[in-house]
Amino acid sequence: MDSVAITGAAFTMVGESFPVTLDPNQTLASQLQSDPTAAGAVTGQLAIITNSLNVSTAKAAPTATGTSVGHESI
Repeated sequence: MDSVAITGAAFTMVGESFPVTLDPNQTLASQLQSDPTAAGAVTGQLAIITNSLNVSTAKAAPTATGTSVGHESI
């Protein structure tokens, strides 16, 4: 995998650096972190970009839900 492109301000990759070389049948587990800035649903797009002759770009559509947090004055 050459790179990952993420759209949606609420999403970031955690702990990965690219490019990554995988052998046939090898897998890679990655973490996608969500940090919504407001209550409600957020969506994004994750594209895994590769220069492999046998694989095209893979895409996923992550979603998350932000919740309101009450603050208390002390």
